[in-house]
Amino acid sequence: SNGALNDLSLIAQDIATDGTSVYWTTKIGQNTPAVRKVSVSGGATTILASEAQFVPPQDCYWRIAVQGENVYWSSGGASGPVSCAVKKISRNGGAVTTVIDYPYLADFTVDDSYVYFSDGGSNIAILKVPVSGGTSTVVASNAAGWVMTNYGSRLFWIDLGRDTVGWIDKSAVNGLGTYIPEE
Repeated sequence: SNGALNDLSLIAQDIATDGTSVYWTTKIGQNTPAVRKVSVSGGATTILASEAQFVPPQDCYWRIAVQGENVYWSSGGASGPVSCAVKKISRNGGAVTTVIDYPYLADFTVDDSYVYFSDGGSNIAILKVPVSGGTSTVVASNAAGWVMTNYGSRLFWIDLGRDTVGWIDKSAVNGLGTYIPEE
């Protein structure tokens, strides 16, 4: 059993690597989400970060990314009844920092400068916030990004509203994404 809530956020959900280590989200005990690390060649597992407890009702413990010297993951937030936070920690451990805590945050991706995230609420959009935290800016409006990634100067997402893939330049401000035509 996955706990009283049978919540997917209480089991291992995502995995990432930087070529040296593998990082993943999982749980410790009944309801404590954690970020773990192991060498790509195996060995002892390290717990980089663990939450004090599960933060209901959000399924947020399912995304993780490694960028630069940091590991980023999504976690239940405190900004509303259904909110999600993107947190970060050094790849070597240390203090956990919350980059953004946002109602209805659906997914995120990160580059050297920004955490890009999708608003899955009634104001569907792709936004960005500096990796150090701060004010968010809309990159793409009317974009229902369920799963996101980035490469070079572009953001990419699977758009649930259009049932296709969208993309936009990272420097856009309140722009409209380009979509792969539906067949």
